[in-house]
Amino acid sequence: METDKGSLHATATAIVRKMAFKTGGLTALAALGVAVFSAVAGETERWWFIPASILFGGALGVLNFRWLAQTVERIYVKPGMTRTAAQIAGMVLTVLKLSAIFLILFVVIKWRLLHLFGLVAGLSLSFVAILWDGFLTMLGLRRT
Repeated sequence: METDKGSLHATATAIVRKMAFKTGGLTALAALGVAVFSAVAGETERWWFIPASILFGGALGVLNFRWLAQTVERIYVKPGMTRTAAQIAGMVLTVLKLSAIFLILFVVIKWRLLHLFGLVAGLSLSFVAILWDGFLTMLGLRRT
């Protein structure tokens, strides 16, 4: 049973790394495109505002996915906990983690530290990376 837990942890870690790599690539490409567009359009003041927002949104998306993977792993692998207790603990931790993300977003939006469109774009690109990885995984399973 220990090897199953170890292989589950290794698989979860590999999935999170692949998703983080894809999100990083997508957000970096989008941020670079927006930065080049801002430079070509002649924007000289705060040209970094939207690209930084895209990168920050992508990082928040990766953090959220990592926390989600840890919670799912904890529910199914936690030794010494009943299934109900593990599920309740998972729900409580998920609410706390989402509250932390919402608090970060509230501060960033309220104080206008980053651009709202950039944050949404970064979070969306993170979601696209999750869908992309899931689609490729489904294709791989279908071929076997």
